[in-house]
Amino acid sequence: MQRRPKASSSRPIGSPSSSVPSSSYLPRYHQHAAVVTNPPTVRRLHSHPTGIIHRNNKNSSLFKNALQLFIALSFGFTCIVFYKSISNGVSSSSSGSTHFTEDIGKVPSSSSSLRKYPPVTISKDNGSNYQQNLTEERQRLDKSLEKDGNDQSALKIVQEIIKQDTQLQVQSQEKENQYKSEEHEELDRPLIVKRTTEEANAYMNSQPSSSIRGEQLLKQKLMNLYELQQKSDLEDTSPIVTRYLGTEDTPHWLPKSSTSDEIMKQWKEKVEKAKDEMRKLDRELFPELYGISRTDEIENDKVSANNNNSDGGNGDNLTSMTKETNVMIFPSPAKNGAHPILEPTFGQHRSHVDAIFALAEGYDLKIYVLFIESLKETGFHGDLVISVSALDQLKPGVEEYLRSFVKEDGEDGLNVVAYTVSWTCYEKDGVTEAKGANEGVRKCQLNGMYGDENNEPVEDPYEPRPVATARYELYWAWSLKYDEHSWLMLIDSRDAYFQLNPFATLERYLDGGSDKSDGVLLFFEENAEASTIGQSSFNSRWLKEAYGQSAVEPYFDKPIICSGSTMGEKVAIESYLRGMVAQFEKTKCKSKGCDQGFHNYLYYSGGLQNVKGIRDVKVFEQGTGIINNLGVLRSKPLKERGLLDDQMRVLNWDKSISPVAHQWDRDDELNEYLKGVRKTLQSKLSNGSTNKTSSARRSEDIHASILENKHIYPLPAKNGAHPILEPTFGQHRSHVDAIFALAEGYDLKIYVLFIESLRETGFHGDLVISVSALDQLKPGVEEYLRSFVKEDGEDGLNVVAYTVSWTCYEKDGVTEAKGANEGVRKCQLNGMYGDENNEPVEDPYEPRPVATARYELYWAWSLKYDEHSWLMLIDSRDAYFQLNPFGTLERYLDGGSDKSDGVLLFFEENAEASTIGQSSFNSRWLKEAYGQSAVEPYFDKPIICSGSTMGEKVAIESYLRGMVAQFEKTKCKSKGCDQGFHNYLYYSGGLQNVKGIRDVKVFEQGTGIINNLGVLRSKPLKERGLLDDQMRVLNWDKSISPVAHQWDRDDELNKHLKGVRLQMTKQLRKR
Repeated sequence: MQRRPKASSSRPIGSPSSSVPSSSYLPRYHQHAAVVTNPPTVRRLHSHPTGIIHRNNKNSSLFKNALQLFIALSFGFTCIVFYKSISNGVSSSSSGSTHFTEDIGKVPSSSSSLRKYPPVTISKDNGSNYQQNLTEERQRLDKSLEKDGNDQSALKIVQEIIKQDTQLQVQSQEKENQYKSEEHEELDRPLIVKRTTEEANAYMNSQPSSSIRGEQLLKQKLMNLYELQQKSDLEDTSPIVTRYLGTEDTPHWLPKSSTSDEIMKQWKEKVEKAKDEMRKLDRELFPELYGISRTDEIENDKVSANNNNSDGGNGDNLTSMTKETNVMIFPSPAKNGAHPILEPTFGQHRSHVDAIFALAEGYDLKIYVLFIESLKETGFHGDLVISVSALDQLKPGVEEYLRSFVKEDGEDGLNVVAYTVSWTCYEKDGVTEAKGANEGVRKCQLNGMYGDENNEPVEDPYEPRPVATARYELYWAWSLKYDEHSWLMLIDSRDAYFQLNPFATLERYLDGGSDKSDGVLLFFEENAEASTIGQSSFNSRWLKEAYGQSAVEPYFDKPIICSGSTMGEKVAIESYLRGMVAQFEKTKCKSKGCDQGFHNYLYYSGGLQNVKGIRDVKVFEQGTGIINNLGVLRSKPLKERGLLDDQMRVLNWDKSISPVAHQWDRDDELNEYLKGVRKTLQSKLSNGSTNKTSSARRSEDIHASILENKHIYPLPAKNGAHPILEPTFGQHRSHVDAIFALAEGYDLKIYVLFIESLRETGFHGDLVISVSALDQLKPGVEEYLRSFVKEDGEDGLNVVAYTVSWTCYEKDGVTEAKGANEGVRKCQLNGMYGDENNEPVEDPYEPRPVATARYELYWAWSLKYDEHSWLMLIDSRDAYFQLNPFGTLERYLDGGSDKSDGVLLFFEENAEASTIGQSSFNSRWLKEAYGQSAVEPYFDKPIICSGSTMGEKVAIESYLRGMVAQFEKTKCKSKGCDQGFHNYLYYSGGLQNVKGIRDVKVFEQGTGIINNLGVLRSKPLKERGLLDDQMRVLNWDKSISPVAHQWDRDDELNKHLKGVRLQMTKQLRKR
């Protein structure tokens, strides 16, 4: 069942756990005692199941009634005094603020209908004399208030009561100090021994009387409110405090119906101040509750004596604690006196605005467009600070697009500040340098991040770590550019987009003002019903790897807090980022994802409490805050959960629009929709309709060029070369459709079945094939192929044959071998590319399987055809034709011949028989090419066959560039890696927003033009209904499949077609 949001959508910093940690040191007030200062819904107090404790005598009922009457009268009089004192203070103060301690003694006028008494501290050590005296004083006060104009007499009485209360507080404080002294003496013990239950109870009873009696008095006061609520709903929403605050100077509830907003605000400030004081005391006396051992605390105290500066010294210690303020300070990420020297590549920070920080390296333009355009459309006018690839490595169009948002001094609007960061990354051995971070898997070091006093770069002081971990150092350096109370957001850029301005509804300087020296952090959970930390193998592993099983197991039932979505005031964010860097320094956890472990540990262990700069951490349940994390909700569509409306807007649980949707690509429907939004946004850009500016550098021409600068895969012909290979016989006819196939080394019978079956369908286009050198062709092959060559203007099936020269190598990669050995050997293409004088140049690629190199041939052949001719790439050995594959195509799908892009058609294998992950071959090819972590998300996807592809020429040409680029990127040289490239391009989005490709349509097995039968061998095709009595291969709807691919996997069909092939070959030889 899906969890609905609770009444309060955020948790205060004081409540990370619902259970009290095991410790022999128990506090008077600790982090698990939550304070509710402003309940969002109607809150009625409920009496304790046992009611008020009765005396063991026959007059207990009478005594109860008399006691309740006395408490009610006492409380009423207290409220009058308190309320009038505050009101008088507000009107008389020039600063507009009221101090409770100064004005509490002011007596209300005699016209007041309610009586309110000043706060009273009752000590169990005073005996009954004080109780009796106090009663007499109150009676005198009652009488004096009944007389008009006698305020001075009443004032003296009230002040006398306050004086007595103060004396009691002093006595209580002396006991408290004695208690604290005894506790600190216990710190010298080498071993902490847990007490028994009896010992713990006795220990609690020995605490200063104000702690225990204070709770009892609070309960009595709240009972008065409870009884008042039973009579009327007037005070149902009055704010209350449900725990003793260690002082009687602050009321534990205020009447909402008769308290001004100003006084209510001051009351809340007093409550927060009292809470902070109690936390500070608890942290000093009971560090175990905050994940700090007493030994560590003592050491930190010693260190802090010599290390009280805000930079945290040289950073060798994880934390320091100043003796003057007892506040923890995480060390500066810049060690040994260094400081950050990295400066923006373009754009400049504006210190007074809000800002968003994101790591955005290696992405195509489409990622930036959705992220930035959606942000701009919300009206956000702050800074977007991003880390991108080196300028010469940016994908096409990215630099121009980002620069178009750079603002000049004094210019308003969304401003992009871009950093290009230099990384040195390593292979698994930690020594061999590698190219790129491999999507965050490799461990890397930051170059040029830190400098000495002369601003000369110094070496990265940290061990190699994932980029996702090192980014917190970048964020820290960026945060220093902003004012203390500017709001900052740390967000993942790839899978986040904006629906509303995320900073618009923030209460500036929450619970304080711009003069505050600390600030607020906002954290955002993942859905706790879908997964907790312990239920997530990833999150629990990151925590265990960093801190050990025993240290983190108490948090396994807690919600996951997402480290990819954090907000806060700069003063708080800067301290948090120090803490994140310190966690890596402490744990040396180097797995990709450890930063999420650090993030959760810092919160749940109390590591962000009593930290300099951080006043509070507010944690929002999934779907209740500014950022909506959707990641763990993939088991059920968002629309069924009520989190996606008909306008495709992501919603919070209360049906309000989520300002930021994070991890949107986990929902299939939303994923598909937002890919369409990308196209719409790019269309706007191409028309120059967005981000108009007077700056010449950012003219509409930049935006008009964005569409032209869609992602373009590089030409397979490198270094200014071009393909010079020409047909051995036959000629291309540019206006017709064509079929491309690799057909080297085959007997005549292979060509006969393939070509004769195609001719009998009535196909009149080109068949372009690569065959062996003429002197190596099998008997009869050349004559047969030449018989299909057409002259200029002649109609019918036309064969265009290329004879390609290969240089192949044995396994050692040096010794030349004869032939490709059925594609197992690695080979190079000879005579494929030429220079400006058409002189052949060496193959620019490393030796690779022929099945991989064929895509270069196909690319060169595609250049011979018109933009919207249809092309098919097919395996020739195990395919035959039953209908004209081009006969039913809708020409220029979704467009016309004037379109500058086209459609691709992909064809799946049967998904029920095997997915990528279930196929040892397909999963291995993908892992070998891209790595386990990069491709694991695709293991539950259907296999898309690389040996059967169709498309308009303009789209096929771009696709073929992409296939060649995958080999250049991965250097995957196994036979079959081309199928890995094919699937990765589609599932990773590598064919989206690519110039020339308008759409990719994927057909399930048995539903399209080409029917892939390969993985169906476990059961005969006839039993599946895919082969009729006339031995025709069928689609699932019983229509005839135009092309049957991998026919030799079915025994009956294989036997039949071998017979057909033999008969055709005999007839051919007779002719």
